[in-house]
This record gives sequence, C-alpha cells and structure tokens, in this order.
Amino acid sequence: MEYHRCIICLGSNTNRKNNILVATEKLRKAFPDISFSSIIESKPIGIQNKKYFLNRVATFRTHWNYREVKEFFTSIEQEAGGRPEDKDQEIVILDIDLVIYDKKICKPQDITREYLLTGIRELGITF
Repeated sequence: MEYHRCIICLGSNTNRKNNILVATEKLRKAFPDISFSSIIESKPIGIQNKKYFLNRVATFRTHWNYREVKEFFTSIEQEAGGRPEDKDQEIVILDIDLVIYDKKICKPQDITREYLLTGIRELGITF
C-alpha cells in the first residue's frame, strides 16, 4: 500500500482553543501516527479582523488520496460550524489547510509564514 506524507496547518480565530483541540482529536483518530506542534498564536494576515489566530502544524502519513484528505478536512471544518459565508465576515471557526502532500506544495503562499515555519522546525520536518 502506498503512503503519502502530509503537512497540514490548523487555524482558528473564533473559540480558538476549543476548535483547535477538537480538530486535533478528530485528526488523531483518523491518522494514528500524526505528530502535532505546540499551539502557536499569530497575528491575522490579509484580513481586517484584528482577532489573533491560534495555529497548529501537524504531519502524518496516509494511504488516502489528495481528494479524500481534503474532503475529510472540509467535513471537520463543517462539523465545527464553519460556513462559506464566514470568510466574508473574516470569521475563521476552523481552517485545516493541506500545505504539502508528498512533495507537492499545495499552499505556496503559506509556506513562508512564521507560524508555519515555527511548527515545521518544532516537528523536525525536512523537505
């Protein structure tokens, strides 16, 4: 069975700690070998809302294909109460981004953000 390496980032600016911890548990159940960074507070980037974010980086291996991983993340976001219209109001209940899938950088705009780099260093991830 072929496994894929994933690096992800969780973020929330609403009910932050609870949403990050609930997502952490759901991800642990789905991906038993997942490793998480500590929770990192960061300033909002690219939005007017001044609420700080909590972020967390994680890495795991899975046999799921790219689409399956993305759909699973969307289901967790929706379970947390996230709605597409929240983005217009700059509310981020929960965002789970697939940053790297195997060697493909899926979020090139995020890869240089300090909170992501901090989490990657903490986890000892090398590219």
